[in-house]
Amino acid sequence: FLRDATYKGEHFIKRGRTAYLERLIVDPAFQNKGIGTAFMIEVLDTLFYRSEFYDGKPADEVRLSIFNDKEASSVADEGRKGFDRNDYFFRQFGFENDEGTIDVDERTIQPYKLNIDRYELYRAKALATLTEKQPERKLILEEVWDELKDILRKKDPNYAKGR
Repeated sequence: FLRDATYKGEHFIKRGRTAYLERLIVDPAFQNKGIGTAFMIEVLDTLFYRSEFYDGKPADEVRLSIFNDKEASSVADEGRKGFDRNDYFFRQFGFENDEGTIDVDERTIQPYKLNIDRYELYRAKALATLTEKQPERKLILEEVWDELKDILRKKDPNYAKGR
């Protein structure tokens, strides 16, 4: 799915270069197009529901960290500071602060965590933001979600009753 990742016909993950999730969030050329949101849903779906194919057990929790210092906040975008924008981006999936900040090489980092139950509550909200910006990708991600739920129900008949 990602190898054919395009926005209005233009590839945004170029062959021969490293793709950073951060670039999908902060690069002005990619902002407000739903690219980072769609990508993050795919990443989280894989970590929570498909990673068992790698090591036998899917993740129960995902953790990440972002800079939240003065340097990160100096990047302005539509009235939001850089850290605020990144914080908002990850919170739309249900991420929440995990403990205090960490100082690394004269930078301040905020750890976040997300458990599977919280992700399932927030996934639909994040997906809804793709209605106008990435309608085709939204439909694909909805189909993937139905497939994932079917797989989980077959493995555990008690899984997610009512979800």
